[in-house]
Amino acid sequence: MIRVREQSSKKFWIYLLISYLYLLVNNFFGGYEYNTSSWNNMKVYLSMSGIVLLLLIILRFVLKFFFRRPKSLLVTIIIVLVSSFFFGFLYTISQYLFYQYVYDINDDIYSFIKLAWTTGQWTFLFFSLVYLGINYWLNLEEEKERSRNAIILAQKAQLQMLRYQLNPHFLFNSLNSIQALVHENPDQADNMVTELSEFLRYTLQYNDRITITIREEIDITEKYLMIEKIRFEERLEYSIRYDNALLNVQIPCFITQPLVENAVKFGLQNNPLGINIVVNFSRSEDKIIIEVSNTGRLSDGWSMGIGLQNVKDRLSNAFPGEYRFTLEESHGFVVSKIVISQKNDKEISDNN
Repeated sequence: MIRVREQSSKKFWIYLLISYLYLLVNNFFGGYEYNTSSWNNMKVYLSMSGIVLLLLIILRFVLKFFFRRPKSLLVTIIIVLVSSFFFGFLYTISQYLFYQYVYDINDDIYSFIKLAWTTGQWTFLFFSLVYLGINYWLNLEEEKERSRNAIILAQKAQLQMLRYQLNPHFLFNSLNSIQALVHENPDQADNMVTELSEFLRYTLQYNDRITITIREEIDITEKYLMIEKIRFEERLEYSIRYDNALLNVQIPCFITQPLVENAVKFGLQNNPLGINIVVNFSRSEDKIIIEVSNTGRLSDGWSMGIGLQNVKDRLSNAFPGEYRFTLEESHGFVVSKIVISQKNDKEISDNN
């Protein structure tokens, strides 16, 4: 929010400078013939331009003081009119004194004020209205930025929570796998503990990340499949395919692992003799596609478990209305597919 306020303050002064330059140019060309007819007239114009700038800066701080908190419409009108009249009066007195000094005339001050005060009032009334307009617009933009930041923070918190749900779920399944190997094959169990520790190191490495690149997601997925390969040996074959152009694209962290875990678990339940798993990262037009396929078929009356529901919730949170997640049979394979519109790439990366 500090950055937003700094940007708003910078914009504010830019817009006030533009309004001042507008008044400066308008006053110059409004009395062009008079201002350029003699050096004395030009001195008065330049001097009064400096006085106007000084008074506008003071008026800005006066208005900022009065409008620290929102005011009713009636109070706002009174403050603006009184401020404009007061600074218009100061402007008129200053102009009179410069005329006295430059031209050495003794015009009656009251008649001079009668002629000049109206111009000063309109000048500062215009500035006051510009100030209020700019201030209102920038406050509105700041409020929108606050809302956007709040939404992003809420999304990141929910995504982090959903991602953390995977850790105990995966760890529980992995420990069961190790337990099954301890008595059957202690060496393999030892290897699996080593691989699991490496995998957990990955999770710690990306602990604070909401998104990672597809290259990083492939490394994590392969590490998980290596763990399962130790357990199931020849009963599990796998391959990972990808489009090199997608390796730096950002996707939600650990979005693929639950799909692979689901493929291993239910694939081997339906095909005890062995399965083949294919993980594929590809692109189709403006879509990024993540597919995890395993040989076999869907069980009758199957339902979405914790892992897949977690994937769906995370996608719904990150890409509301801009994703598709399906699980279906196709040509002897059970295929879980995530399709994400590629126009979201920049948004995903910015949430990192």
